Amino acid sequence: MQVFLDQNNQNIFLAAADALDIIASNQVYVLKVMSNNGLSTNGASVASALHAQAESLRQKAMSGLGSTSSGVIIVPNPDDPYLSLR
Repeated sequence: MQVFLDQNNQNIFLAAADALDIIASNQVYVLKVMSNNGLSTNGASVASALHAQAESLRQKAMSGLGSTSSGVIIVPNPDDPYLSLR
């Protein structure tokens, strides 16, 4: 995943979108449309859904979300029992 982040200026949404596009391409190439023993798959349909998700992530990235400069800071909840000393 670090490669995708490096190629996309550390933007998590753009990195994930690139990864989804690669997965989608593999779905079309490997699965195609097939049926075996009552189970069927449609690689093109799966790929289309993955490309749509990738486009949604790119739209989030265009709004400034997911980058290190977006100003979002994640602060852990100090009352979380998983953070207490054991």
